[in-house]
Amino acid sequence: MGNCRLTPVFECALKQHFPLIVTAVNNVHSENIEDYNAELRTIVCTQCKHQSSEGLCQLRNSIDCGLDRYFPLVIEAIEEVNRRASV
Repeated sequence: MGNCRLTPVFECALKQHFPLIVTAVNNVHSENIEDYNAELRTIVCTQCKHQSSEGLCQLRNSIDCGLDRYFPLVIEAIEEVNRRASV
């Protein structure tokens, strides 16, 4: 099983917020990644303890947020599961 490459002090956002991530992806039906990113920021990032009330995230800014880094792959995986489930 992979990991986010964070020190043990930080929990990977992919693991910590997975149900919210699925909700965010399922709320969007678009070819534009920015639509997914906006929904991610609204639903998931606002619940993350690493984001400030101003919307700033040190992990995201230092490219240490696994969710932010792998989000396009996460979108693909969730949408593939959805496609298979609807067949």
